[in-house]
Amino acid sequence: MSNTLTKYNSINLDSRISDGFLFWCSRTPSAIALNVDGKDYTYQEVFAKSLQIYSEIKQINEGFIGLQCVYEIETYAAILAISYIGSAYLPLNIKLPKEKIIGIVNDANITTVLCFNKDFDFIKDSTTAKIIYSGRNEKAGNIVLECKDNSELAYILYTSGSTGNPKGVPVSRKNINTFFKYYLNEYDFNSNDRFLQPYEVSFDVSVFSIFCAWNVGAAVYVVPDSKSKHIEIIKVIDEHKITVSSFVPGVLNLIEKYLDEFSFPFLRYSFFSGDSLNNSLAKKWKKCLPIGVIHNFYGPTETTIVCTRYIWNEEDSDIESRNNIVPIGKPFPLINFVVISDEEKIISEVDIEGELCLEGLQVIDSYLNKSNEENFIKLNSIRYYKTGDRVSMNARGNLVFHGRLDSQVKIHGYRIELAEVENAINKSCGKINKVIVESKNGLNYLVAVVQSDIKLDLQTQLESLIPSYMIPASFIFIKQLPLGINGKIDIKQLKEIAKLTI
Repeated sequence: MSNTLTKYNSINLDSRISDGFLFWCSRTPSAIALNVDGKDYTYQEVFAKSLQIYSEIKQINEGFIGLQCVYEIETYAAILAISYIGSAYLPLNIKLPKEKIIGIVNDANITTVLCFNKDFDFIKDSTTAKIIYSGRNEKAGNIVLECKDNSELAYILYTSGSTGNPKGVPVSRKNINTFFKYYLNEYDFNSNDRFLQPYEVSFDVSVFSIFCAWNVGAAVYVVPDSKSKHIEIIKVIDEHKITVSSFVPGVLNLIEKYLDEFSFPFLRYSFFSGDSLNNSLAKKWKKCLPIGVIHNFYGPTETTIVCTRYIWNEEDSDIESRNNIVPIGKPFPLINFVVISDEEKIISEVDIEGELCLEGLQVIDSYLNKSNEENFIKLNSIRYYKTGDRVSMNARGNLVFHGRLDSQVKIHGYRIELAEVENAINKSCGKINKVIVESKNGLNYLVAVVQSDIKLDLQTQLESLIPSYMIPASFIFIKQLPLGINGKIDIKQLKEIAKLTI
């Protein structure tokens, strides 16, 4: 049977995330499944490594297991092995502060952490978790794979905590398989595709990059860890002729001045999520994609990776973009939404802003330990997740993103939308920027951090674009806006830069 256009369509709501991989491993064992650290691994080779790890953990009967994340085959094989024993994985990123990792282990009450080196030894001193060190050089032998069911969960992720304390987000098999079913029905992914995997495994979009590929027998290409990861992303796309890419819009910010030099005639789908997509940058990126289409997605971790989609095209997006930000589009078929006012009344009118609330098979039932119940609301007897994001619905039925609820601030009594100020700066100088709020002597003021090699006189230019009360009190010019672990603009770092500069 030819596998060129065949999909793995046997996904049920209770399927393990490893089932698609096992399906293709049995049919195309010699096909490339993974490229990591510059080396190709076939489906059979990844399976052999996962079987070795399975042999080390198969007696564990826990609902979920902590997993040390490394940029090697072991991490990917371990996710499969944890799935074989019917458990969920909770990725622990060594780049996080030790205190934060310890906090996650204790909050989740993890009893077992699977490790590949001694970097996590500090866990033993501050938690009750048992560490299993996976032996890299041992062979699994004649191990018989016996898949179990220890948990209804697929994985657990902790939010970044940028708006408060990190929260454990338990994603069930029902949640993730609803997500997979949407993509496998909506897109013509096939076994000849080559998927880009630029994300930390602790970032939920990595699940798309890995398992949508393995559900169609395709190959996953992991971007090497690097301080210049945006450059590595472009290298991998070019060298491996990536056909399906997904990365955060912040990458375009960093490579903007090079975009005229790129062309990727083999890239079919270019997906963006995790942050706002700048319409001007999307235009420049589209010129690099002779056949590629740009799709902008939106979705909090609580709604399983992403849950709305907007297909970008220059003509419509020029009209629909607000403050140069591309719309987030319409919800997936099994996602329902409402927009509510500050008084928690449902808004039905077009172009009226409110908080986006979501419900459906992709939305988690609750946080780990049943915490933060205030993030959920019951409307007309239906339980919704409150995203904390401000949106409106335009005349075409697309959702338009206006930022976080707390991104609309009061300065000297005036209510100001930070995205509007950022768009004005972009119009005046063509530079990507981020506006933050600082306080001094009890008063709030705006600080604009602009990505520019040279200082610019923006004060006069902005006077013709926005009211004087919206013009930042201070401008900081830096070579590159800092990105966090997940590739989003790091607001905490920007605030530190502002404090040191002002």
